[in-house]
Amino acid sequence: GSREDILKQSVKKQMEGLLLGVMPQEGAGSYNQALIEIGAIVCVPNGEPLCGECPMASVCVARRDGLTKEIPVKTPKKSRRIEEKTVLILEWEGRTAIRKRDSSGLLASLYELPGVEGWLEDEVLAQMYRVPLAAVRRLPEAKHIFSHVEWDMVGYLVQADELEKSCREEMIFIHPRTAQEEYAIPSAFEKYAGYLKIRLGHER
Repeated sequence: GSREDILKQSVKKQMEGLLLGVMPQEGAGSYNQALIEIGAIVCVPNGEPLCGECPMASVCVARRDGLTKEIPVKTPKKSRRIEEKTVLILEWEGRTAIRKRDSSGLLASLYELPGVEGWLEDEVLAQMYRVPLAAVRRLPEAKHIFSHVEWDMVGYLVQADELEKSCREEMIFIHPRTAQEEYAIPSAFEKYAGYLKIRLGHER
């Protein structure tokens, strides 16, 4: 008859303690299997419980108190927030830009490929970094799912002779080999970090 949230770890521990208190010393396996079968066949997960067929009906608090339509209580999952991002491979003199994320929040203090919120068009990026439109090439889209956030990403390669001067934020320009060996770029950027491996392969 518990109204506690069955997804909480504290509730799971509480229920485990109650069961251990009544579990027979001999035949514990059969006892557990019987409870599992009642849960699957009688207290059906997605429908009305079959109380008329239940061997536990005489001792069931949920049936006695009319709670069978209200429990078990399970907190609904939060809907995942969708965030659109533009990820950039900024190249200057054979090197690629990376930056360090903030010290708090998602992927705190890790290095990442630079980017901006929202999906930007190549014309906008050309203006932002003061490069000709031909120096901006669109890369494939990518998606990464965290527990409560989903990143929907579009990527661009931006190449320029004086890109370091036109960048308005603090970045590190590194060789692709250094990016792979010395900086741990999160797996969220795996599809675009993989582009660095391709560039490195072309140099060999």
